[in-house]
Amino acid sequence: MAKELTWRESIDKVLGAATTPLHYKEIAEKIIADRLRTSLGATPAATVNAQISTSIKRDGAASPYVRVAKGTFALAKSAAAAVSPVKEKLTPTIEESGESEEQYDIVSSFGMFWRRDAVHWIATPKLLGMQQLGATR
Repeated sequence: MAKELTWRESIDKVLGAATTPLHYKEIAEKIIADRLRTSLGATPAATVNAQISTSIKRDGAASPYVRVAKGTFALAKSAAAAVSPVKEKLTPTIEESGESEEQYDIVSSFGMFWRRDAVHWIATPKLLGMQQLGATR
C-alpha cells in the first residue's frame, strides 16, 4: 500500500493542479475527492487553513503559499501569473450631488441613558463624568 501524503504534500498537489487560487474549503474537498488522505480528522477544512496560514506566518516570503483573498490561497510560484496586480476598490464610488448636508455637533441626542446625578443642571447643562474609578470630576 502506498504511503499516505502529509497535509502539506496534499495541499501542494491540489494547488499545483489548480489553474486559479482556491478557497481552503475547496482544497479540503479536492483532497477528500482525490483520496489523497484517508485520515482526515473532524475538521479537514480547518486543518488545511491552519497548515497554509501557519506556513505563511512562520515562513513569510519563503512560504510556498500566498494569500490572495480572505481564505483563498495559491502557490507562490503560480500566484504571480494567476493574480492581476490591479487591486479592487473596497469602497464604492458615490456620485457627488449639489445638495449639502447640515452639520451637527458631536453630541446631538438627548441623554436618556445618562445618570441624572452626573448632569450639572443649570441654564446650559453640562455632562460631568469620571475618567476612571476614583477620579475627581
